[in-house]
Amino acid sequence: MVCPILPQKDYTAFAKQMVATIDVEKCEHVWAEVINLRGDSLTATAQALRAAGYNDEADLLGKVMSDKKQWEQYAHSGLRSAGCCSPAPQAPVPAICEQGEPGVVG
Repeated sequence: MVCPILPQKDYTAFAKQMVATIDVEKCEHVWAEVINLRGDSLTATAQALRAAGYNDEADLLGKVMSDKKQWEQYAHSGLRSAGCCSPAPQAPVPAICEQGEPGVVG
């Protein structure tokens, strides 16, 4: 389970890092989730990232927190990157895993 997927500068690099970190060949499924809005969870996460010195990550989260279109792009790219790193992606992910799309390993 990859959760939560934070906004990334490079979803292809993130997907490759997931493949290198998780032995996906031994997984039946790769479950993933982007960060969810629950109360002040986004604000608290951005503050925790900054407190830990992850300012770039906090800035990326701040951008998607305040812009619905950016949020949708982040969620789509994050889930696509996780789904496309699986050795045998399951529906509905294959419909959006096309060679050359951002976030697709290959």
